Amino acid sequence: YTESPAVWRGKVNLGKRHSPLHIIEGDMFDVTPDLVAASTFATDGRFDLIYDKDALVALPPDSWDQYVQRLSSLLRVGGRILLVGVQYDQSKAPYDRKRYNPPPFSVSKETISRLFPEHSWSVALLETEPCSDEYVARLPTFKKEGIQVRDVVFLIEKKREGRSSAGPVMALAAGATALAGLA
Repeated sequence: YTESPAVWRGKVNLGKRHSPLHIIEGDMFDVTPDLVAASTFATDGRFDLIYDKDALVALPPDSWDQYVQRLSSLLRVGGRILLVGVQYDQSKAPYDRKRYNPPPFSVSKETISRLFPEHSWSVALLETEPCSDEYVARLPTFKKEGIQVRDVVFLIEKKREGRSSAGPVMALAAGATALAGLA
């Protein structure tokens, strides 16, 4: 982790060809379209794909709207977000900033639908199953209270009109705040 965003540049071997890989390391809230455009090959500073593996659920719920605004600013119209999180009875693990419980915070279909409203987004719950992350299941609060944790996977699409523009597919992975593009 760095205090200010750092950009790592490399290449991905795709068999007979190579594609550039640029990773931005830092605070997600410091990543802007201008930063992406200036430091990577995504010249418009936006992505077609965002992969969020436990990034949203690691943030306090009072910052979720700001996080979604940031994602929206980095996602092209017609772009998609694959969001992976956890769901459980949040009332059994109330949020306390002074203690390590939670994160992870619980996200439901209703919460995701509120964060990504229907007039601008389409939201689909792809999967829900018992949590496969042993770390989460062993957290003291969950273990003590016997809280059943489930993995949830959502596909979220930013609505648009017209056809997508041709060009490289750009992707952002949140959680580790990394970005990659496939030319």
